[in-house]
Amino acid sequence: MNYHRAFKPDLRLLIGSLVATISIYILTALHHAYGAWLYKTPWRLHILYHGLLLLLITGAFLLLYEWRKKKVFLYLYLAAAGLFFGGFIGVYEGIYNHLLKNILFFTGLSTANMHWLFPPSLYEMPNDWLFEITGVLQALFGLVQLHYLVKIFREINLSSNHNRIKTQEQ
Repeated sequence: MNYHRAFKPDLRLLIGSLVATISIYILTALHHAYGAWLYKTPWRLHILYHGLLLLLITGAFLLLYEWRKKKVFLYLYLAAAGLFFGGFIGVYEGIYNHLLKNILFFTGLSTANMHWLFPPSLYEMPNDWLFEITGVLQALFGLVQLHYLVKIFREINLSSNHNRIKTQEQ
């Protein structure tokens, strides 16, 4: 029995996941570059370099998985893509930093509470539609990417459980 084939996820899921991960990086890089220019905050450019490095590492895990056929590389890919691109960028950056901030701002939360949740030294209150829309889109892209990762993880576990049952029956 080819053990690799027993737990290899659907290639469409891997490609979808990788495309979503790359899309999150590109959107985030553009969003932060625009924010750095708009708000004269060059520190926002860090994501261009650190994010690219993490994207390359994440992609390397996927390539290593395809080349070496070792399940550990697939799990490293899922962890890196999920934690950084789906979790940090999609959930934290997209949902908290932009979606929640916009909802609270436009529903009239007091300035004091807004500044407590979103300190002015790190956050800008909504004042530029392009910056806010690209920020909120990070949430959407991140959720799509996490959806793919969860489907891959489930498929691997279902396959592993199925093979374990087959082995026990023999």
